Amino acid sequence: VSYFHLACVAPNGNFDDLNAAMDAANKQVDETAEDRKGGAADYAKIFFSAGDDSLIAIAHVPDNLKANIDIKEWIMAAMSSVGGQIVGDVYDNKLKAEAKADRNNNLFPLKMRDVAIGSG
Repeated sequence: VSYFHLACVAPNGNFDDLNAAMDAANKQVDETAEDRKGGAADYAKIFFSAGDDSLIAIAHVPDNLKANIDIKEWIMAAMSSVGGQIVGDVYDNKLKAEAKADRNNNLFPLKMRDVAIGSG
């Protein structure tokens, strides 16, 4: 496994909280800790979070996989399936995207999340 997609519930559509989850996943593992956390820094991943009004995503592609995965193409492969757009520029090997809900057209963030996860 070199890459994966993950639904994160707790951030509830908040970029700061989703970014904190990504940073925690990328943290170096403390081998002496009883409860080991992190250790995913060498894997490409997209974390998705559905809020009330939008679906957000943060992609991370580490240096060792940049030759194989274009972060912009990858996040848009997932998010364009639900009308998403890139938010900002690449920072710390990460990139954000967002898709707004449209209840009149049956575009609800939780449903959009499942579609986006399957499309990337």
